[in-house]
Amino acid sequence: MRRTAALLVAATLLVMVLLAFVAGRSSGPVANDPVVTDKLAGAALPVITSLLPLAWLVDEAGGDRVSASALLTAGDDPHGFAPRPGHVQRLASARLLVMVGGLDNWARRLLPDSETAPALLVLGELPGLPSPVGHADRQGLPRREGHTDRDPHLWLDPLLVRDHVLPALVDALGSLDPGGAAYYQARGQALAHELGQLDEQIRDTLNAAHCRYYLAWHDAWPWFAGRYDLEELGIVEHSPGAGASARQLAALVESARRHSVPAILVQPRAGRRNAVTLAKEFSATVVTADPLGDPRDPSRGDYFALMRTLAGAFASACGAQR
Repeated sequence: MRRTAALLVAATLLVMVLLAFVAGRSSGPVANDPVVTDKLAGAALPVITSLLPLAWLVDEAGGDRVSASALLTAGDDPHGFAPRPGHVQRLASARLLVMVGGLDNWARRLLPDSETAPALLVLGELPGLPSPVGHADRQGLPRREGHTDRDPHLWLDPLLVRDHVLPALVDALGSLDPGGAAYYQARGQALAHELGQLDEQIRDTLNAAHCRYYLAWHDAWPWFAGRYDLEELGIVEHSPGAGASARQLAALVESARRHSVPAILVQPRAGRRNAVTLAKEFSATVVTADPLGDPRDPSRGDYFALMRTLAGAFASACGAQR
């Protein structure tokens, strides 16, 4: 009797183990799924970007096969950024560094001089990349060393991202991870469609506000303005330490009055107090417009949220003669 009971207990335990194994196989990841296998093995392709919006775009294109992070955190100013030893260590373990060029040349200087250095993708140096419409040194203000004639804020044009940046990212990821090439291509196609929809949403926002003219404290908007046919009345600072003269400021105020501009666009990292003083000269307010984003703020915590919020900021700060 005892022998029979023991056999029954053993058989029951064996059945329970087999059922648990089958349940785990049926509800868990597919064993031959390369995406899942890489993720479970901790083999996600490590990609470092200079700026946060670039990391978001890499994440969108790379999905589960990529681990992307930015060197700059929220609140950091890319102008004159001083890298720390930890940034060098992170780059040493990366397979790819993505940067725009000019604004973030400090990132290029962090690359180790060895065969193990990550591959480099400089978006501002892509072949066939156009220049933003109407971008010129309109006020004759001096540019900070390291800046080029091509404005570096190219991620602020979603169609430029779709047509130039995204294909370059997909190709770079597929080259470093050939087993995921088809996966990256599929994600790239889906993301291209979403970027087209984003462009339409931004246009609808700006058209509803009859947005045409804008005045900004810092020169970050040529790509955005060029894409959406916005006319820049002037810039107070092309870069830190390169501000307008008293005569140029007077001309900006007069132009803002003439076009009934209701606000000055100011970045979160800029001196808001000076902008408020200037805005009072033509009975305007100050509107915050962030080109870099902040993951702590849901309204600008990913690329698409950032761009939609930016469109809203321009809608509030644009004036139009009707």
